[in-house]
Amino acid sequence: IIARLRFSKLLCGKRSQKSIRNIPKNYNMKFKVKKVQPQDVYRDIIRISERHRKDINGNLIKEGSICKVIVQDRTVYAILRGLSEGEFLSPEIEIDERLRNQLKINADDYVDFLFKKSGFWGEFIWAWKASDPAYRISARMALLSVILGVLSLAVSSIFMKR
Repeated sequence: IIARLRFSKLLCGKRSQKSIRNIPKNYNMKFKVKKVQPQDVYRDIIRISERHRKDINGNLIKEGSICKVIVQDRTVYAILRGLSEGEFLSPEIEIDERLRNQLKINADDYVDFLFKKSGFWGEFIWAWKASDPAYRISARMALLSVILGVLSLAVSSIFMKR
């Protein structure tokens, strides 16, 4: 119950503390952590089968969605992608080394994960901190563009008053 309380505080703040009973039981499922395939290294991608790719309410998370990934009291933002189940005896999740280090987990550990689909702000934070420079530079250029746009509006309004 204490672990569920911590997770609910991380996910939704005070409001969800009242609804701890509503957290689905499948969140007690442990996933075996595996290393990602070489093409996913430094892409902030987590691969998990569709059957297990569900949010805190038990709703399916679409493949390619950016989510807040929570392990105990540590969080990261990542893209959730599919994983073929094959003949796995236990649920498996593939995570690259950078994200595993941030979550302080190791390959072949069995770990509880929670996923929460991120909104606009979460997607921006993900892009800002992304390990892939293409995403990171794009987010920083977008912020710079917004700042310059606001600055140009301010300067133009000053000169329009004269």
